[in-house]
Amino acid sequence: MSDALIKQDMAGLSVDDVVHQIEQIQNLMKKVMKLNEHYGIKPGTSKPTLLKPGAEKLNFMFRLVPEFEIHRNDLEGGHREYIVKCRLRHLPSGNYVSEGDGSCSTMESKYRYRKGYTEVEVGDLPGKYWSLVDDEKKAFLQKLFGPGDYRLKKRSNGWKVVKIEGDGDKIENKDIADVYNTVLKIAKKRAYVDATILACAVSDIFTQDVEDGIPEPATTIDDEKPKPVQIDGNIREKLIKEISVIINQNNFTEAEKRFYREQIKSTETDRLHLVLEDAKKVALMKKEKGGDNVTAEVY
Repeated sequence: MSDALIKQDMAGLSVDDVVHQIEQIQNLMKKVMKLNEHYGIKPGTSKPTLLKPGAEKLNFMFRLVPEFEIHRNDLEGGHREYIVKCRLRHLPSGNYVSEGDGSCSTMESKYRYRKGYTEVEVGDLPGKYWSLVDDEKKAFLQKLFGPGDYRLKKRSNGWKVVKIEGDGDKIENKDIADVYNTVLKIAKKRAYVDATILACAVSDIFTQDVEDGIPEPATTIDDEKPKPVQIDGNIREKLIKEISVIINQNNFTEAEKRFYREQIKSTETDRLHLVLEDAKKVALMKKEKGGDNVTAEVY
């Protein structure tokens, strides 16, 4: 991987350095990034929107780790606002390369309000449902439980059918504290993506402003499927142990060890195996080159 992003000399980047960095980003988009996972496209916009997983890939490639400064403002009615500053630091050099700002509040309509309908559980979901084609599923549920709108809910004792009752008008969210953590995460995400776009100079490729406007796939009776089993803490501990063994037994430099430790802290469990694969690549290349200070390609 290149550290062209962090040039120490006063002359800055050469034209070749800039071209190389752009090529790296374009190759990352082509070979690694996926639509609606790492970036999204909102109808009517001219540029794709960088999402948090995509920002993570860019920062992993350029060895940048985030540091957050969080301010909380308590508002009337139990509402809360978070204002976050994210600084990106280049691990090998320790230099700060950019900072981004983000904020989020429970006063935003998506958190402040709820739709005024209730969900009433009406029965178990028959196994036959999953064998039906999409056009048959809605009619199947209405034949069993009567006319109306239905959703599926996964309970501890199996899949249940719930009926939607009410007019759907917006009402104040009485459980506003339930979204405090969500609002904090959104503020951090906005600051993180902002800092990434600045650090990698990709504002001509990506935008951020419309990220929250990109629709997520809706959960309906027509498309809901059984969810995968959550990865437990034992799996995470095992992955961390494997990564630690690799970086401690294969002549990794202190800067490289710090990099992987930061990646362990900031990476979700379901993505941690990618960090392990990268560490294995670096270890293999070190053995092939007799312990030289080398880095693997981005996964």
